[in-house]
Order: sequence, then C-alpha cells, then structure tokens
Amino acid sequence: LKGYLRNYISAFERNANESFLQFYVRRWKRFTIGAIFLKHAFDYMNRYWVQKERSDGKRHIFDVNTLCLMTWKDVMFDPNSESLVKEILEQITLERDGNIIQKSNVTAAIKSFVALGIDPQDLKKLNLNVYIQVFEKPFLRRTEEYYKIYSADYLTKHSVTEYIFEAREIISHEEKGMVMYWDDHTKKPLSETLN
Repeated sequence: LKGYLRNYISAFERNANESFLQFYVRRWKRFTIGAIFLKHAFDYMNRYWVQKERSDGKRHIFDVNTLCLMTWKDVMFDPNSESLVKEILEQITLERDGNIIQKSNVTAAIKSFVALGIDPQDLKKLNLNVYIQVFEKPFLRRTEEYYKIYSADYLTKHSVTEYIFEAREIISHEEKGMVMYWDDHTKKPLSETLN
C-alpha cells in the first residue's frame, strides 16, 4: 500500500495554468478524501492487526490513514514545502496590500501543515512541529519585515498620532481578520510580532 501511494503521488501532474499552491490544494483535497475511503476499506486491519502490532511496541506500523498522511508528507510535502510556503506568504502579502485572493487555497494548505504533524510514538497527540517550523516561523518573519517597511513609509507621510491609530487598526485586522489562516498557537507570537 505504501509503495502504491508513493507511485500514485509521484505521478501527479500540475496543469499549465495553475500555481503550485492551487495544484497542491487540489491534489491534497482529493487525496485526503481517498485516504478516508482507504481507511474504511482497511477498517478490520486497522482495528485488529495494526492495534496489536502497535501495542506490542512496533512504532513503525501505522493505521492506513496515518500511512497515507506520512506518505504524502514524504513524497509531496517535504520536497516542495519551501515553494508552497513562499506562495502562501506571497498571497498573504497581496491580501495585506488590499488585493483579493483565493483564501480557501491558503487556508487549506495551512491546515494540511497541522494534519501532517504526526508523532510516530503517539498518533493521538497533536503535533504542531511541521506547522511551526515550516509555516509559523517564516510567517512571523515576513509579517515583521512587511510591517517595518509599512511603518517607515507611513511615518514619512503621516503624523505620529495618525500612525498610532493606523497601527491599532492593523493589529486589530491582523488578529481578527487573518485568524482563518493560522492555528491558535500563532495567536501569541503574532501579537508580539505585530507589537
């Protein structure tokens, strides 16, 4: 099954008119639906054989859904994560500049980072390591860079009083309006970065 999944994911082809972000989200949505069907098809094996093997300490054995996610991470996500995050951050910057973007693609891609944070030792434990390392850190860095430039430019054309009101407005927008993109873990570090 793992071999089949690797070959299946490797054979994905991107349409000529789509960005990598659009391609990734389109394939991710379809793949995760397929993974749910596979999980149901292998339900008996998951409930009996996989549970017995894992309870015997064999941490390299996974249920089918986890195997699907781990294979996606190895084949699709890990080799392409930098380009994917770069495109996501470009989309967020475009939105900050007042452009209309396809928010659903950005949200779906970021949610995939959370889903791909798998702790092989404890599959039930939420692991945000992939999300934090791959998305949150670059997102916070880009946010700081963006608003340093924005602030310097704004202060050359406006008074300090206007700047304070503008800063308050931006912080409120970022903390409330952008909440759909990031996991709750990002709330505190984003607030610190914005301040």
